[in-house]
Amino acid sequence: MSGTLCIGDSHNGSLSLWDINAKAMTANICVKDREFCVENLVWNKLSGELVVHWTYRSDKRYTIAPVLASFDRIVDELPLFTEKLYFLKFNATHEQLGM
Repeated sequence: MSGTLCIGDSHNGSLSLWDINAKAMTANICVKDREFCVENLVWNKLSGELVVHWTYRSDKRYTIAPVLASFDRIVDELPLFTEKLYFLKFNATHEQLGM
């Protein structure tokens, strides 16, 4: 994913994918509910998958962490429930995810 940047919005939960060499946005995801907030995101260098940590604020805080193969295809989801995560990071070989 060299030359690619993903930006998550903490106000409306949207994600945008940028080609930094061309200085152009190549994809954008807008979530339907404005209560979603992007907290963390991390690329897996082996698979090219993107792990996104969203929270949803209503009466309680809900956490959602899908694994995206592309902006329109979820291939997995991390079981997180209502935990607050401060970071997502893969180990040096990108085989394990730390939270």
